[in-house]
Amino acid sequence: MHRKILISGICILSLLQTEAQYIAEVLEYRPAPGQYINTVPWGFPGYAPSVAGGINGSLCLGAFGGYVVFRFENPVENHPDNPYGVDFTIFGNPLETWSEPGVVWVMKDGNGNGLPDETWYELAGSDYYFSTTRRDARVTYSNPGDTVARDVPWQDELGNNGVIRVNSAHEQPYYPMHDSFPSIPGDVYTLTGTMIRGAVDLDHPPLLQSFRRAFGYADNQVRGQAPWTRPDNPYTPDV
Repeated sequence: MHRKILISGICILSLLQTEAQYIAEVLEYRPAPGQYINTVPWGFPGYAPSVAGGINGSLCLGAFGGYVVFRFENPVENHPDNPYGVDFTIFGNPLETWSEPGVVWVMKDGNGNGLPDETWYELAGSDYYFSTTRRDARVTYSNPGDTVARDVPWQDELGNNGVIRVNSAHEQPYYPMHDSFPSIPGDVYTLTGTMIRGAVDLDHPPLLQSFRRAFGYADNQVRGQAPWTRPDNPYTPDV
């Protein structure tokens, strides 16, 4: 339900026959509030580059709208030899009963300036054409203004509102701290993106489940087995 790639751990592997490339550089990291924000290593900007150069880095994007922008050194080719049409893979940390589907966008650096300043295209996941999917959803977060964890209020463009609730396991502020994220205003900020309807089972507390979407989202389906250059079929429920 989130813009760009909303996951707790993220790494990308670009596939081309038997050769592979990894994320070359993180260009921007702008998370939404969340339980791991302002913590090391999941939600601290100094650790964002950990997702480059391999598949063992970690990064939390928080709630709806949090995103990360990165680049490859070489273009990702739509290559016919890649199994199932999978030309790149996003590694997250979903569980069998807990998925955090993140929307993925791609851009071609047509002018060759190395900047993400051209047209972005959303990859059409399984919920892309659903009537419940909202384009250009906007959520505004307000800083509760404390040095410890406090519920973070939010409101969307439809007038819905609520809070990102704190928990006893994470006692630091959930709103991105200005010292670490100087580009994020210290009072309120708005994030936009495509919002899909969640598939969360709240009927059996304390066991909560967030079910995976059919295909096409990051941090949505458990990863397969090594070698990681051999993709799993994203259109089947089995690994």
